[in-house]
Amino acid sequence: AGLGRFDNAVECYDQVVEMFGEASGKDLRKRVGAALAKKGSALVQLDRFGEADASFDELRMRASGTPKPELALSRLPVRIVGAFHTRARVLSKAGRHEEAIVAINALLERFADDPPPGRLDLVVHAVYLKACAVAQLGRTDEAIQLLGELVEYYGHTEDLGVQRIVAGALNRRAVLLLRCGQRDQALSVYDELLACFGDATEPELRGAVAIALPNKRLALRKAGRSEEALMVDEEVIERFQDATEPELSALVAGALSHKAVSLKEL
Repeated sequence: AGLGRFDNAVECYDQVVEMFGEASGKDLRKRVGAALAKKGSALVQLDRFGEADASFDELRMRASGTPKPELALSRLPVRIVGAFHTRARVLSKAGRHEEAIVAINALLERFADDPPPGRLDLVVHAVYLKACAVAQLGRTDEAIQLLGELVEYYGHTEDLGVQRIVAGALNRRAVLLLRCGQRDQALSVYDELLACFGDATEPELRGAVAIALPNKRLALRKAGRSEEALMVDEEVIERFQDATEPELSALVAGALSHKAVSLKEL
């Protein structure tokens, strides 16, 4: 039903362009431009990427004849990358991973080398979504590689939205490495995350650290490295003992309990 509504929307936008495309009035020209932009976005949701590009191209052509084309097109790249990102996210949530990868690749082909100003996070998140999709399809090694490339390319970006994605990618990569039996590599990834974000105060980055530490501790315990696991418990307590968030307080309580058990075993 949702896709049917997009089809109907495209028909309405086509009517706007057909009826008023030759109008000379400023307000009508704006409405035609808006219809073309929205038509392109709707076509992306229908996976009709070539037609979407044609609609966006027509908008660019029409805008080129206006007194201030840069102003008319200033938000278009953000609209386009947002449309592709939305489609990829919807398909991923629906478990349609192969289709999601097609949408993600379409986004990356258009924006990987030239992201819209201020929306690098959508491009980076598309890479993350692709890694998650290929992992769901059983292509774990490819997912590990993609996440590693994401961290390498974007790990030093100061944009907070990108940093959040990088932190999530590190946690995800470590989990996949553990799943493949590559414990030492996974521990190195956890150490990298803690080195990058261990002192972060932003809530989502603190959350990533809170995920990494107990997972690191568990991996060390399974490897028989009890003293190192105890050190992780102590790190959890030190980092989060004054936290007011309930989930972090629970993490500290768990670390104290684990520490008690570990001390009895030493």
